[in-house]
This record gives sequence, structure tokens and C-alpha cells, in this order.
Amino acid sequence: MKVPVSKIEDTVAEALDVSEKQRAVSIDPIAADSPRVVSQELVRLPADLSYYNGVFADVLEYQILCKRERDRVEAERVAHYRKTTEPPPGARVVTDAFIQALVSADPLVTNAQNLVDTADVWKARLSGIVDAIRSKEKALTSIAMLMQAEIRVGHHAGAGDAKEDDTASRERRIWGGR
Repeated sequence: MKVPVSKIEDTVAEALDVSEKQRAVSIDPIAADSPRVVSQELVRLPADLSYYNGVFADVLEYQILCKRERDRVEAERVAHYRKTTEPPPGARVVTDAFIQALVSADPLVTNAQNLVDTADVWKARLSGIVDAIRSKEKALTSIAMLMQAEIRVGHHAGAGDAKEDDTASRERRIWGGR
């Protein structure tokens, strides 16, 4: 069984692209003062989270396939070395430890383990991105709630109908209503 390395490499390379990752997980402190930007970011977050969760799932599947392939290769190499290995000089039998040493040094096994290691690293990186997007969502929600509270405080601090109309129109303008 071959693990589809090129497909997953392209997907992960795109997902781990620094500019895209930064856009997905960062909050511009200046833009955080703009209710419109905060609103746009909150709207975009589910798509970002869905995208990175999808890539994470692909990497998880790849990791599972790599581990299965490594286990298969190890078992194959153990069987091969048991059949073909003669006892070392001065020994009567080939020990399990000797076979295991041969298997661990086998290039096929090391290549299979390298794929597992790569998948582990990708999984950790994508897990961090997904966690950062979830944190960003919480931060933006807090900022939005704070902005709404500030609008309401401004609304209650004013006197008269003109101030109320102005605050209501400001709220609609900021949060996208009519």
C-alpha cells in the first residue's frame, strides 16, 4: 500500500502558508477598533475554522495511513530477517533483539518512520492553528460585546429622542442593519 504523499503535501503546504495562516489567526489591533472589521472577521471565522478542520482531518487520515504502512513494513522486514539472517559469529541462534536491531536500521523501515514523523509534525501544527482560530473567535466575540455595550452606554447617557435616533442609526450602520 502506498501512502498518497504528494496529495497531502500540497494540501498541507497551502494550509501552512504563512500569509494565509497569519490572516486566519491574527487580529489587527487597529482593525479591532472598527466594528465593521470585527463583524466581517466574525462572519469569516466559521469558514476558516471549517477549512483548517478539514485539512487537520486529512492530515489525521494521512498519519493513520503512515502508521499502518510503517507497521506493515516492520512486520515484513522482521519476517524477512528471520528467514534470511544467520546467527552472528560465536552465537548459536539469532535473537529477537538482533532481529529488531536489523529491522530498526533497515532503510525501508526508516523511510516509513520518517513519513509518520512528518505526519505527526503536520498534525501538531494544524492543531495549533485550529486552536488559535477558536481563540480568535472568542476574542472577537468579546470585542463585539464590548462595542455593543459601549454603544448602549452612549445611548443611555444621551438625553432626548434625537440622541436615541442617532444611536440607533449608528448601531445599524456599524452592525450592518438598515
